[in-house]
Amino acid sequence: MGRPPTIPSPQSPGSAERPPRDLQLARGSLDRTRAPSPYTLMGQQQLLLLVLAVVLVGLAVVVGIEAFETNERKARLDEITNEAVRLAAEVQVWSLKSPVYNGPAEGEGFASVSFSRLGYNAGDVYTTPKGQYAFTDAQAGCVRLIGVDDAYDLEGGDPDDLDLYVQVVITGPGSEDIATSVDGTPITC
Repeated sequence: MGRPPTIPSPQSPGSAERPPRDLQLARGSLDRTRAPSPYTLMGQQQLLLLVLAVVLVGLAVVVGIEAFETNERKARLDEITNEAVRLAAEVQVWSLKSPVYNGPAEGEGFASVSFSRLGYNAGDVYTTPKGQYAFTDAQAGCVRLIGVDDAYDLEGGDPDDLDLYVQVVITGPGSEDIATSVDGTPITC
């Protein structure tokens, strides 16, 4: 048989007791060569993901603004083109009318076309909320109609400042007698 188990005696009042682990962490007395806690890494990963998300949202906003501006410009150009083609169709109808009904005189063709002869209360420039339109190069067999953005000064502006510009050339009463240019390529009569 051996010795009976001994009961530890209480420490003497002068001996140092080791503090609990939580207290050691708070005091910073643990060995600093250990690997970082997984809780610290998790916080860094969340912060990195947050920064990445902010960058992606910012990039998406910039791309969205660019897409909106491009589509808005295209929509304005489409509206100006539609109105110019509609006016061209009215010119074709007018060219088929008799002089009794305010149509062109015999042999006059498109030379005397104007917005007032088409029934519009307008001078040389017809203005809508989206654009301005004017007839140029009016001859017996051909007339050119130009349409520009409403912000442009059609009567005295510099052609180099044009942002949106549509040309429609009418050469006769048929649907194949209308030519359109929206990219600035000149169309002559």
